[in-house]
Amino acid sequence: MKYYFLSHQNLKEGSVIHPGAWGYAVINTPGHRYLKMERQFEAVRLSIDQNLPSRLTSVFLFDNYTMATKFQVLQRPKDSLYEVSIRDGSTPTHVADMMLVHPELEQWNAEWGNPRLYWESANIEETAFREVLTTSPAEVIRKINDGLTVAS
Repeated sequence: MKYYFLSHQNLKEGSVIHPGAWGYAVINTPGHRYLKMERQFEAVRLSIDQNLPSRLTSVFLFDNYTMATKFQVLQRPKDSLYEVSIRDGSTPTHVADMMLVHPELEQWNAEWGNPRLYWESANIEETAFREVLTTSPAEVIRKINDGLTVAS
């Protein structure tokens, strides 16, 4: 299966993306704006199923090229887009709707910030903003683009 990853770093073919960078940044940045939300999501995850991968110790991937590029346009136009593979398919993964975390991607969602829906989501439509969490490292297969240029 193809997966996609956005990064501000210049990664090469074969580079390994280790899980947990987001969690490290959130936990170790004083006053991080997402700390409270991530703590809520973590508490709910633990109450639902401790085997689900934590957002704090995962790599965030897309399983849909169209949504990866849409997210890049809306949120991270300067980041490069990569095609990647999951190195260890036996590790826990979870597919969730990003709209439950990032409502600004489309429009405000009445369910925004509902961690229970995020963790209990199943059979998410291909047209949704699907994010794949995995505790496996990911490996770069190829660079798709070097970020998007913004007309001035």
